[in-house]
Amino acid sequence: MKRHNRPFGVENLRAAFQNKFTKGVCQKALDALVDKGSILKKESGKTKAYYMPQENFKTLNADEWAEMEEKYKALLEEKKQLTEEVKKLITKKSKLQAEMTNEELKKAIETRKEVIEKKKKKLATLESGVQLVSGEEKKKVDDELEKLIKIWKKRKKLAENIIEQIAEGRQIKESELVEELGLETDAVEGVDIKTMGQLPKEG
Repeated sequence: MKRHNRPFGVENLRAAFQNKFTKGVCQKALDALVDKGSILKKESGKTKAYYMPQENFKTLNADEWAEMEEKYKALLEEKKQLTEEVKKLITKKSKLQAEMTNEELKKAIETRKEVIEKKKKKLATLESGVQLVSGEEKKKVDDELEKLIKIWKKRKKLAENIIEQIAEGRQIKESELVEELGLETDAVEGVDIKTMGQLPKEG
């Protein structure tokens, strides 16, 4: 804190010690230093900022203080917006988890494809004009398959967005985060979502 001479929060202190200490321990340590007069504390709502006494540092003029205040407020606003975005993503994830899993979607799509393919093969062996499957029934199956693929694509996009934001926040590559979490991607499973909806052509 003395070396950087900038405000610190509890989370900043935890990060400096690589999260080896709990938030409560760090908070008590900061409060103890405030009581001793080693550092000072400034509160803005529920947010607390700790900083070194400025007697031994260059004294800021009114304009410089105002600039620092604006930067501090801007950071608080950015933190608030990021928190809201994370909450929205968590809500979306919870909704999707209530639906079919990715594995269930894949199996359902493959099952529909197999059913349609078998029916088309039967139709190809029949005499002209004879139908075992009506156009209405075929459309119903096609529509259901398309619906499942849309859900899969939506979930895949959301998962990619979450991974991208987490990786960016931790400043690591998305591939490293995927490997760290042990996630099973379409590429690992040998599945290409672009071809899932391509059914065999008739004739």
